[in-house]
Amino acid sequence: MGSPLAPILANLFMNELEKEIDKYTGKKPEIYLRYVDDIFSIIHGTQKDIAKFVKFMNKLDPSIKFTVEVQNSNKLPFLDALQRRKVGYTYDISTSSQNYYKNRYKDVLPYDQTRVILKNCNDTDYINASFINMPITTTDVVNRYIATQGPLPSTCEAFWKMIWQENCSLLIMLTTLYESGRVKCHQYWPNINEIIDYGTFTIKCRRETKENLLLYREFTFIHKKFNEERTIFQIQFETWADHGIPSDYSTFIDLVFQIRDLRRNKQVPVLVHCSAGIGRTGVLILMETALCFIESGQPIFPIDIVKQMRDQRMGMIQTTSQFQFVCNAVLYAYENGLVNVCS
Repeated sequence: MGSPLAPILANLFMNELEKEIDKYTGKKPEIYLRYVDDIFSIIHGTQKDIAKFVKFMNKLDPSIKFTVEVQNSNKLPFLDALQRRKVGYTYDISTSSQNYYKNRYKDVLPYDQTRVILKNCNDTDYINASFINMPITTTDVVNRYIATQGPLPSTCEAFWKMIWQENCSLLIMLTTLYESGRVKCHQYWPNINEIIDYGTFTIKCRRETKENLLLYREFTFIHKKFNEERTIFQIQFETWADHGIPSDYSTFIDLVFQIRDLRRNKQVPVLVHCSAGIGRTGVLILMETALCFIESGQPIFPIDIVKQMRDQRMGMIQTTSQFQFVCNAVLYAYENGLVNVCS
């Protein structure tokens, strides 16, 4: 019986094989042909040899699913062709004179149709944040997220208001505060054992620990008007550069599994942010979604997952390297037995 992982990347290059091979005529590219039925093989050869092999295998068994990855290519045709924004969706609220200064980047805006709307506000209900819901087909699982930008000094109160309103208990931070001399995110939380006030909210940092590349913080979150207290957990990935990828698979995969454990049996969204809230944030959402498909015994179509994310927040997954990293991280998790495959 075929592996439920198949076809993990089936729609990446199946129709692009000949075009990709033609691009590298005479260069002997290194191409991965993954027969995803518990057999993984790497084939090195000329474009002619590889094309002949694929033709032979497909004729031998049309049900075999191959994926092809040209390792020395900086372009993925399917990803490049994918719309960055959902056609027909608008972002009028985010570009209004009242709200435009609340956006960290002027070209990264939430759709009017999927934005988080702040309730009971005196001035504006706007924050640069989007609901992203990722249903796992054939199951009743829906992974719920809020994807948002790294807060600005002027948007921290709205940020914490959103956390309270949406009952978020887990914050995932995939950026540093500064990178290459530029501010990527304002520090919206207090230092250990300190307190900070944002309007009707008080936040105290009770605990901060570091393990490998991850920082863990625990906050006491108080609504002064309601005299109500909640506990908020934050996990920060310290060394993930903007537009880049993590330095290794294991820490990233470990983070994703921690998120899965912490969100188990909860219907509230996990809040994820980097600097813009689309690149590194998209990588994490794509990875967790793919692992859920594996666990439920379903095929994975990464490009379709990216499209589904971009239909809810523009530009999710910013670079080819980010997309390739997730695909390889999924295979790493599978090959090393880190994910429980439904039989």
